[in-house]
Amino acid sequence: MNRVFPPLLQSVASELNNVLNKLEEILSPLVKSLLQQELPPQEFDLLVPPGLVLLSASLFNQKGRAVLPALFVMLVNIGSLLHNITKWKMGKEKQLLILTGDYICGHLFQLLCERDNFSLLERFARLISIMNEGNTILETARQSSGENIQAVVEGLRRKHGVFFGECCALGCLFAGGTEEEQEQLYNFGVEFGIAYGAKNYGIGLFKFNTLPYFANNTALEMFAQELISSPMIHRVFT
Repeated sequence: MNRVFPPLLQSVASELNNVLNKLEEILSPLVKSLLQQELPPQEFDLLVPPGLVLLSASLFNQKGRAVLPALFVMLVNIGSLLHNITKWKMGKEKQLLILTGDYICGHLFQLLCERDNFSLLERFARLISIMNEGNTILETARQSSGENIQAVVEGLRRKHGVFFGECCALGCLFAGGTEEEQEQLYNFGVEFGIAYGAKNYGIGLFKFNTLPYFANNTALEMFAQELISSPMIHRVFT
């Protein structure tokens, strides 16, 4: 199935379409039906993390090799989004979303084993743990009588920054980038993730550095800059 993607992702549209096709292949009809209701395909936040993976790989002209890690982070993102939606749900509906989010994350680890990516098991387990810590920090700050800005920023770093950093680093890894290049792209992703999360949290104060020397003036940097500079709208990914 061919889909229409936002202009910012047109350079990786073919690969992103492959990611979504593979996602449809591995999910059960019940889960796909639930996702259609709660996370419609046009939900832009659904596409940002896999887009980061593919755009990072495109720096090395190897975006086709990044379809699999883009699928991995897509599963992480869906699980996180489903858990996040539960804040506005009640009763059985809330329980179903939590269970489905857990199922999605479990499916990620199954897929890592099936595709012989055992080296990434610990990496993704750590990532999901850190993102959950970020969620906890942000929710605690939200419920407190006076929000602690330092706690909010730390929550954003763990929930969004580390996730976006891993997305960029994984794209680089699968494209054959060096450890130094992976680290540089990771740092770029962390800064972008904090700025993006802060904007959606209602804090438009954060900037991020440009890409490292080997990747200046690319679609990845334009993608990040445009998302930060565009008018803030409500999104699921908060």
